[in-house]
Amino acid sequence: RSSTDFCGLTTHTSKMDLAAHNRDIWQTDQARAAKATPRYQPLVEIDKQKAARLPSRPSMSRSLAVAFCYSAASHGQTALELTMGGAGQQHGVLTWCFVRALTELQCDCTHSELLKAIREQMKQVREDCLPRMDQDVLLTFATPRSDPGAARVLQ
Repeated sequence: RSSTDFCGLTTHTSKMDLAAHNRDIWQTDQARAAKATPRYQPLVEIDKQKAARLPSRPSMSRSLAVAFCYSAASHGQTALELTMGGAGQQHGVLTWCFVRALTELQCDCTHSELLKAIREQMKQVREDCLPRMDQDVLLTFATPRSDPGAARVLQ
């Protein structure tokens, strides 16, 4: 866990926060009808804090990456898989909404526009399938070169 609660690495602590998940989200009759199941990510703990430092080479400048990451849920939320679509297949909610939003935008959008469209799709899933769903997409990006309002998706 980063001591600053940012996604980038700065310093580490030996404490880990467990997320509290609301089991009612996937155990209601409506959720069971949609075959909702939670997705869990294992916690990763760094044993030796002193050894967990960022690599540095004074003679070599660090590159500034352009990177975007879409996460299925924030800390404390539950990422779900649901049975959606006519084929009755299980899909991750983020995957389902991501593909539908990208299709709706014809793959021609910025990351900010895609994030907004994914949230609209998630709102629709919430209204149609699972009103108690607490899952919301999280977009993180590498500063200073990654501008979600200007960078085009898939380019």
